[in-house]
Amino acid sequence: MQILVSDIGNERVYIANAKNGFEYIEKEKESLVGSIYLGTITKIPDSAGGVFLRIDNHVIGYLPLKEIPEDVIIHKNPSPDNSLRVGDRLLVQVSADGFDNKSPKLKCLLALTGKYVVVTLGRRGVGCSKALDYERRNLYIDNIKNEFKNREFDSNKYGVLIRTEASNPRCKPKDVIDEFVELTNKLESILVSSKFIKKEHELMYHRSHFETTLEQMLSMQHFCNRFLYNEHLKDMFIESGKTNKKNKPIQIEYTGNEIDVIVNNDDTKKLMDDCGFTYMHPECEVYVCENENEFNLGIEDKLREINKKKVWVKSGCNIFIEKTTIGYVIDVNSSHSKNSQFRVNMDAACEVMKRIRLRDLSGIILVDFINMKTEDENEALLEYLRELTTLDPINTQIIDITPLGIAEIVRERR
Repeated sequence: MQILVSDIGNERVYIANAKNGFEYIEKEKESLVGSIYLGTITKIPDSAGGVFLRIDNHVIGYLPLKEIPEDVIIHKNPSPDNSLRVGDRLLVQVSADGFDNKSPKLKCLLALTGKYVVVTLGRRGVGCSKALDYERRNLYIDNIKNEFKNREFDSNKYGVLIRTEASNPRCKPKDVIDEFVELTNKLESILVSSKFIKKEHELMYHRSHFETTLEQMLSMQHFCNRFLYNEHLKDMFIESGKTNKKNKPIQIEYTGNEIDVIVNNDDTKKLMDDCGFTYMHPECEVYVCENENEFNLGIEDKLREINKKKVWVKSGCNIFIEKTTIGYVIDVNSSHSKNSQFRVNMDAACEVMKRIRLRDLSGIILVDFINMKTEDENEALLEYLRELTTLDPINTQIIDITPLGIAEIVRERR
């Protein structure tokens, strides 16, 4: 399997490519997530469930009134009940980008994420990923607790989470400690410097390009592993025209289990090295394509093809994808297929779930399958759809199939 990294226009695209074509796509969008701002409260709705803060000249975000550590309140106007008021200034972090007319979501529990650790402000204690073995977990936790004492970091102010990547044999205890110290000092610096800022809003921290790239690459690598080693759907490709005794599609065994990374140029390869991906995953070979223009144009052509409304499936049926005011409607047509309704639906189901991943469809998705003869066939299709969702890194739920043969799907927004 391959991870392809390409630049299409001003957008970097990450693609999981298997022997039957593209399986998953992520686009590196301009994002505020992870950025820390000094913001000013502009509005407190009557519901009192949250407040709106201006974090930039043209950006107002929404902050739920849940956990607000005292350390993030930089300036507070006097009030009889000590509650927040318009004009108060707080340190906040963007937790979700805005979309359509919705404001970005903010949080006050600040967190800086590194390769091996996450340092938080407002959550105490030292936690560790379950992926680490008992001995390594205890070693890292003890080292960080000692570092809290040696450097006089306030353990009541900061918390630490040791990430799964620290389980890599090439990760040394010193790497974890050094990153913990670096991120904690960075948070300390943000807290101190914010107290001297007189402006109503200011950007205090923005994720580097290295951090964004590493996050995208790890996401793609995790998808590829999920795809290659899925116990229920080993390869999940359907061999046209054949079924097994249970009348389910035969799954072709995928023999390759290595992940190769193919990038568009030497600069991108260097970025893979600098962000730490090649260090953390030496099993993933990184190659540079022979001709960058041909590589980018080939991917661009594939992406245009993926976004067509009408898609043909190998068994002879086709699916038609349409966006409506309530969500997405996908219609399955038998066309000239000589297979049974059940066979057509099972073939189409695999392609439908693949297209949902590739196009990153979200919200309500209705799939109009061909009516089948028995309830058992409906149940088999429903079960198969639910198995197919195990490949999707985005939370996807198959609600039910109605008596009219319409599958109800809900997929979260990325």
